Amino acid sequence: MCITTYTTALNLLRDLLAGIDRDPKIKSIAFGDDGSPINVQDTQLGNEKFRKDFDSIERTETGTVEYSVFITDEEATFRIREAAVFCEDGTMISRILYNLDKSDDAHPFSFEVVRRDIIARGGED
Repeated sequence: MCITTYTTALNLLRDLLAGIDRDPKIKSIAFGDDGSPINVQDTQLGNEKFRKDFDSIERTETGTVEYSVFITDEEATFRIREAAVFCEDGTMISRILYNLDKSDDAHPFSFEVVRRDIIARGGED
């Protein structure tokens, strides 16, 4: 998770554990074409151009959740410079810079995005 939204993610987990009524469920991934440096104040992509809900959410092992989505040849057909994950309530919980050319000039291709969140005990036993 990028530092931009580390506090946001911790606060979502804190509120969930405290029983505060929030809807922190991760829902979608978005892509944009703004390659501006990450800023700790970011709450949205610099220039969002495409968003899609995750196709599946699986609890793969203790403390681990995987979210996946398939992006087809026809989707997100531009030079992707940024990506972000959003909760149902619109909260952006991570943003990364990326450089992937899916523009009309590029050879068409599909890809899958898999996000894995792991909650584990830190340090040595």
